[in-house]
Order: sequence, then C-alpha cells, then structure tokens
Amino acid sequence: MTTTHTPGPWHVVRDDGGESCWLIRYADPDGLASHVARLYPGALCPEHGTVEANARLIAAAPDLLAALDAWYTWYVEQPAFQDGEDPMPMQTFCAARAALAKAKA
Repeated sequence: MTTTHTPGPWHVVRDDGGESCWLIRYADPDGLASHVARLYPGALCPEHGTVEANARLIAAAPDLLAALDAWYTWYVEQPAFQDGEDPMPMQTFCAARAALAKAKA
C-alpha cells in the first residue's frame, strides 16, 4: 500500500497540561513521540467524551486503512468476484472502494 500520510500506529494521549485536549501521536523512526493532531473541546463537540471518541477514531485510521486495503485486495482476487458471481451487494463493494480512494487521495 502506498500512502503519503504519517505512518501508524497512532496513539491517543490526554494532555492535561492546562489545555485539556487529546493528542494523536506516533513514534517517529528515531523513537520520538510526534503529534499528528490535537483535538480540543469546542463549539461542535463541547463534551469531553465526544472529543476523546473522535481522537480514538482518528488514531485508528492507519489500522482501519490497512485492514480495508488488505481485505479489498484479497476480495477482488476471489474467483466469485472475477467470474461475476459475487454475492456481495454492489453498494457495499463501492463504499469500500470509495473509502480507500478517499484515504489515499
């Protein structure tokens, strides 16, 4: 898989250093913790639990992308898919393909 995003894994850490925000971090090749994003409670998600849930979803993105990409690659190589006898609804298949394209854009 070719990607241009910051490589995973990403981790969620609460920053209570006066800012009360959530950090999404990764370990760079030198082993240093670097930030991918910082999420604050705000007008759109004033509840701290919502911000934490958003941070956890964002942190899972590299793993979700890798899993979906592996599944998609495996799936299109299956004989039923190649023979046009695919039992999966086309809407589901197209949604997976569109999500991969969006993530890799």
